[in-house]
Amino acid sequence: MLGLTILIGFAFLGELMSIYLNLPLPGNVIGLILFIVSLFSGIIKLDWVETISSVIVKHLALFFIPVVVAIISLFPLLRENLLVIIISLTVSTILVLLATGITVKLAISSKLSKKGEN
Repeated sequence: MLGLTILIGFAFLGELMSIYLNLPLPGNVIGLILFIVSLFSGIIKLDWVETISSVIVKHLALFFIPVVVAIISLFPLLRENLLVIIISLTVSTILVLLATGITVKLAISSKLSKKGEN
């Protein structure tokens, strides 16, 4: 029960920080960052949350049920816009691949030129 309380507490703290500090991150992400920092710094012991974390991971598929239901309920809207969705996903994927390739190429050439200077 302690582990669940800790996890819910960090989620709640993250939500509060997101709302009251007007941070651009969702509360659950802020809570997760705080939780990880607390784990690495030793404030929270892994033993305290390990059991409940294993249970949550074991039943993780249940957390996706609301998303699947929402997609099914929006299926007529998705079907109407299927072509636009496919085109935008394809174009954005190609752009991300190109940007990643160019970035890696520039990083490698920059590293090679620095080695040549030394």
